Amino acid sequence: MDSNSPTQHDEQSPPPRPWPEVESKIQFPDAWPSVASLSICFLFVIGFYNVIVSADPRTSDFVVVTAVAILFGSLIATGLVQLIIDRFRNRAFRHASDDVLSSVPSWPVLGNGQVTFSKVTHNLEVTEFGLRLTPKPHLFRMRNRLICLWATCFAVFLGVFLWQATDFAALTKVFSICMSTMAVSTAVGLLVRSLNEIAKKRWPVDFDFQTGVCRITDGKSEICYPISRLVAVQLCCAVRVTDPGERTLIYALELNLVWKKPRSKSKSASRHERTTVMNQSTASAEFTSLAVNLARQLKVPLLNHATSLEWKLESRRCKTRPYEPLKDGLSC
Repeated sequence: MDSNSPTQHDEQSPPPRPWPEVESKIQFPDAWPSVASLSICFLFVIGFYNVIVSADPRTSDFVVVTAVAILFGSLIATGLVQLIIDRFRNRAFRHASDDVLSSVPSWPVLGNGQVTFSKVTHNLEVTEFGLRLTPKPHLFRMRNRLICLWATCFAVFLGVFLWQATDFAALTKVFSICMSTMAVSTAVGLLVRSLNEIAKKRWPVDFDFQTGVCRITDGKSEICYPISRLVAVQLCCAVRVTDPGERTLIYALELNLVWKKPRSKSKSASRHERTTVMNQSTASAEFTSLAVNLARQLKVPLLNHATSLEWKLESRRCKTRPYEPLKDGLSC
């Protein structure tokens, strides 16, 4: 069974906590508008197909229109089904009540260079020294396979179209088919390569209970925190602004580790600092299960700052927030 599977941990009765807990769901405001948009696009493809075919289904355009409708209709339907599944798999989970650690900031960290991923990026593993958040291997394997499958179907359709619907000479048709196939293959290769490069922008987090140190490694440097300073695990909503012109918004969920700062002479200084270890664009059951299990294993409260009220406050804050460069505010 997957180490992040919700059923594995939900079957275990949690031990009593020294802090009050409640049960609720993560709210995600971008889900239903996306479902509605994809549904409209899907209906538009079906309507366009019916209009063209009803005109004269015996023409040579029938095969072309049918292939285009199947290709793009299947692509839209896949995204629509995935959104609906993620929406209904968002289950309630137990977390600390609102009055627990109320001094912890509820606004997002928005660290530079972070990527908002559309799927859970880490596994929570038990090691001989403690716990480890390990980046998943082959994160985009299934997506890459779907991209290659769709591109293959598109290349076949394009080849058939160039051979049957054009009046070129046979040699010219063969040359055009070869060039179009090379173009599709190159585009797919660049896309898969970019996804694999993005997948490298994840780092492991080690909780060494023997030495009492948490190590966060980003490939170039290592940040260490005393585990004794860890006071909570936080789920925090975020709206990232990536386009200075149209102000493109990316809705995300941060999984943060909350640390107690050393004593400071300044009274206005915050008493807590936070480190983002995961950044997601979906509120899947696997993600919430991982957060619940992480807080349970570390014996700290889980703070849910992704409620409806927090999303409303975040939507106001993002209006005056400076935009992030595209290379830093990337989402995939």
